[in-house]
Amino acid sequence: MLGMQTPMRLEALSERLHELFGLGPVLSLERVHGGYTCQNFRLQTSAGSFFLKQYQNHLRQWVPDIKFAEKHFAGHGVPVVLPVKDRFGRTAFLFDSYWYSLFPFVDGSSPDPASLSKTTLASLGETLADIHLAGHDVRRRTLQTRWMWDRDAFDLEYAELRHALDRKPSFTPLEERMSALLERKAKFVRENQLIPHDFPVAYDHLLHGDFIYPNVFLAPDGKVSHVFDLERTSLGPRSFELARSLLICCCDDGFDARHVEQARAFLAAYRERYPISFDEFMNGMQMFMISCLHATWLEGNYLLHGLNTHVGLFESNERRIDLLGQDPAPFCREVWKAPA
Repeated sequence: MLGMQTPMRLEALSERLHELFGLGPVLSLERVHGGYTCQNFRLQTSAGSFFLKQYQNHLRQWVPDIKFAEKHFAGHGVPVVLPVKDRFGRTAFLFDSYWYSLFPFVDGSSPDPASLSKTTLASLGETLADIHLAGHDVRRRTLQTRWMWDRDAFDLEYAELRHALDRKPSFTPLEERMSALLERKAKFVRENQLIPHDFPVAYDHLLHGDFIYPNVFLAPDGKVSHVFDLERTSLGPRSFELARSLLICCCDDGFDARHVEQARAFLAAYRERYPISFDEFMNGMQMFMISCLHATWLEGNYLLHGLNTHVGLFESNERRIDLLGQDPAPFCREVWKAPA
């Protein structure tokens, strides 16, 4: 993962923001935890508080896709937090070679995965369904498609990770687990013959890209009030995002009876709003698990970049692979049942 630079030239940043938004002097800039494809900051100015997002990717198409998705979903009733327009009517601007967006600062709270209420689970499922309904058959030819998995990409990354591990005189318990999981992934990748387009699913939905519990805020009644962080938006099969969102929102910290019941509630709410067949859901779950078995970024952050900020995500992914890596069908049949 490329390093991301904090905009330390506050005086120049203050001038740029005043030029574009008329905000007045920047009084403080505080890093906000979270964000894997961007850096986020709380910006205090003489005009009030704002949320400043610095995008990591420099590709020209990437930021316009995000801005399109934000506007499109908000225009169809999804409660997306929209960026502030500058004096040119734009929702993104360039500063020190990075693209930024300025958002109103929303003082909200995300769901706690350890204590999800039925109301919140239903609202999460309904909101994802609303996103997919709004994103069906979007006509914009330049949108990128969802990245799934690729054997060649895994092989490139595997060699770097294996070399980093082999150089160590001994392993910590975490490194032992990473090494074992990496070899399990390598075996799967060698034997797997399936490519994304072998699955009978259509790439005909504009996806949020990362619809998970940290990327929403809740109203006092427990329902979703704000949706944000669309940095991974793309065209893809809705069943893939449904499977991914269900697992992370409902089973991020385990797979016991409570988690299964949470997944049932989430899925039932989604299906009530936007029906889907079991076969399509099952295809999405298989695709997501194959992508998990090809992914190496969590191990890379720790072994190559010395970052321990994603260890919890590694452990969640390890659990998913342990339970569902061989065959996700039994789990899919369980969560397809009506909630209690």
